[in-house]
Amino acid sequence: PALLAPGVPAWRDRSAWWWVARRNRLVCDRRIFNPSDHSHDGSYSISAADGSDPVRRTVKPYPPSGQFGGGDLPGDVSPDGRQFVFTRARQDQPQARGREQSAALFVERIDGTGLRQITDYGLANSHDGGVAGWSPEGSKIVFGGEHGGLFTIGPDGRTLASIPLRASASSSLAFYPAWSPDGTRVVFGMFLG
Repeated sequence: PALLAPGVPAWRDRSAWWWVARRNRLVCDRRIFNPSDHSHDGSYSISAADGSDPVRRTVKPYPPSGQFGGGDLPGDVSPDGRQFVFTRARQDQPQARGREQSAALFVERIDGTGLRQITDYGLANSHDGGVAGWSPEGSKIVFGGEHGGLFTIGPDGRTLASIPLRASASSSLAFYPAWSPDGTRVVFGMFLG
């Protein structure tokens, strides 16, 4: 309840993304659809029991404006519950229609400290479908790329690798990737444009 802005319905104000089971918390994204006040936008964790005890985890340095949706999109929580990965989008000069922004992946401890960027801007998908997923053993993060591919990277920003995709369309886009429970496969959606 403390995360809600006065007069803004809950369904437009926050959305839970990941459960931190070892800490009984949820990682949430908070977006106010008020064009002038984005001071409370960011990622938070809240009690999984009743939604109380909101703790801000990120502060969005790039608030939405115009065609740019902007901000931080929570990704997955590490298997040990100590870190989470998120996508941070920033507004850029338009490269092409629909490409007014770029994004990078960041990792941060669940207590909101230790922020570090693990990819360059322009590699990660800057829209909701590009959310990242942590492998079950914790050594890799899978994410959708800005130009349609899938990648993995270590949580330290090393060992970037592309996952080969055999898509029949030239404008395909992989989105919402996640690991199988044993960490040997990746499932994802595919837009064949």
